[in-house]
Amino acid sequence: IFYQFFVRHVKMAQSNKFLLLEDVDGSRVEQSLLDQKETPVTLVRGDILVHNGQQELSSASHQFLILHSLSSPSCQVLCPTESLARLTERQFGLLLPLQSASDRFNAYHDGLYKAEEQLKVDSKVIVRMPDDKEYPGVVWYEGPVEKLGQGIMFGVEILAEPPRGNVDGTLHGNRYFV
Repeated sequence: IFYQFFVRHVKMAQSNKFLLLEDVDGSRVEQSLLDQKETPVTLVRGDILVHNGQQELSSASHQFLILHSLSSPSCQVLCPTESLARLTERQFGLLLPLQSASDRFNAYHDGLYKAEEQLKVDSKVIVRMPDDKEYPGVVWYEGPVEKLGQGIMFGVEILAEPPRGNVDGTLHGNRYFV
């Protein structure tokens, strides 16, 4: 497919983070002092992409953004905007801890992150434990958790007798709630 592009400068007042809604071909750019090498790569749906510049490309029927993969910054792709979902900073923080692109896509597509968008400290929740039993709990912490990766995590006190889980608010020697 051939597209004739027109460059527009746009203000990125909105979030510059996107979730890829379908697989897209791109290239990994490796640059040395003497030359630049591009290797074809496919980015999969659920990848988080970042728009770093202020250029948008347009053809007669499509708009495109030049984006970089968050997991591999040297990987860039020219992506049609209809293949993207713009993420709010909150959505980005909630989806980021999910390790696989497939999990992120499914959480976004199925709306599973929407309940977490409403969570805050002091929220009453139901927690499903590894044994598939559900217990009431209270959110006492919201934010990053060192050693677990990036994004928004929640510290929950599980209200069960006998106590279940690590209910003293510490993880890996760091106290997140009392």
